[in-house]
Amino acid sequence: MGPFLCNFFTGHKQAVLSGGEQSQWLPITRSIVQDSGIGPLAYLVYSMDLKTLSQYNSRLIIKFADDTTILVPQYSSVFMEEEFQHVQRWSVANKLQTVSKTKEIIFRRQYTSRFTVPQPLPFIEQVTVTKLLGIYISATFCTVTHVKHMHILTVANQRMYLLKQLKNQGLSRAALDVTFTGIVLSVITYALPCGTVIKSRQRSP
Repeated sequence: MGPFLCNFFTGHKQAVLSGGEQSQWLPITRSIVQDSGIGPLAYLVYSMDLKTLSQYNSRLIIKFADDTTILVPQYSSVFMEEEFQHVQRWSVANKLQTVSKTKEIIFRRQYTSRFTVPQPLPFIEQVTVTKLLGIYISATFCTVTHVKHMHILTVANQRMYLLKQLKNQGLSRAALDVTFTGIVLSVITYALPCGTVIKSRQRSP
């Protein structure tokens, strides 16, 4: 496996095509080939030694594809600033960028007036809505944000029209059911379990 990976990560070049003009081919000296199947696995291996300072927070560090997300609870043995500085030091040592692509979001209950949003981390943009794995998450866990940004109803209506055209062309009922599940139902139900869990937690005492 070792020689295979070394061979995969060396000797690659890339060019940019824009407006009918193509740039010269240049060697890839950082990162890996975009959209390569081995990319997500390589990142997980590369970031295996990235741990949180707090042992409790170690259960709340999420690595997926080429992103890392850290969840720090309100009461923790280590402040968020310390955890982020730790990640920054790791990133510098491993030649990765963090600040320019990092967002901070403070989760809170939707209906509360006693909560004061803390000051943002230095040089980090604090947002109220962020996108994670194709899901728009708001600071108050409002699912309306996801439905609005993803234009779910519009996309579903457009695809229902496509189904109507396929039906008029004589596509069988069984084939229509499969197509509906693939292009309509998948859009409506994506991340639905997440929204259900959030709603349930909001109702809990």
